[in-house]
Amino acid sequence: MRARLWPSRDVCRRALLALIERADVVLIGHEDAAILFPDHDADAVLSAVRALGPQSVVLKRGADGAVAETDEGRASVPAYPVAAIDTVGAGDGFDAGFVAGLIEGMSLPHCLALGAGGGRRPSPTPVIGKAIREGKR
Repeated sequence: MRARLWPSRDVCRRALLALIERADVVLIGHEDAAILFPDHDADAVLSAVRALGPQSVVLKRGADGAVAETDEGRASVPAYPVAAIDTVGAGDGFDAGFVAGLIEGMSLPHCLALGAGGGRRPSPTPVIGKAIREGKR
C-alpha cells in the first residue's frame, strides 16, 4: 500500500478500507494490517477484514508465515526457512501462488502452501506448476 506515498495515514486507511469492502479476496501484509487495523492481532485482523465483505482473507506475516480465513475455515502455513538476500517481490510471489491455487479450486491449506512456496523463489511458476501437475487439492 506504500503508506508513505499517501497524504496521510488516515486518507490511506479510508481509501483502502473502502476498496476492501468491494473485494472478494484480500491479501494483506502484517505491516499494512498494522496501519489499517491498529491494535489488532492476527485473528482480529482476519475477522475485521471478513466483516467488511471479502470471502477470502490472507494475512502475510513474513518470517512468521501466513494465516487465512474463508468460508472453508482458517488455516495457516509456516514460512519456509531461507537465507533472505532480497525480500523485494516475496509478497508478490506469495500472492501469485495463493491466487493460482484459488483459481485451480485447491483447498485453503494448499493455496497457502503454494503461496509460501512462491514467496521464496524469484519466480513461483515451478512451484505452482508442480503442485498443479501433482493434483494437490
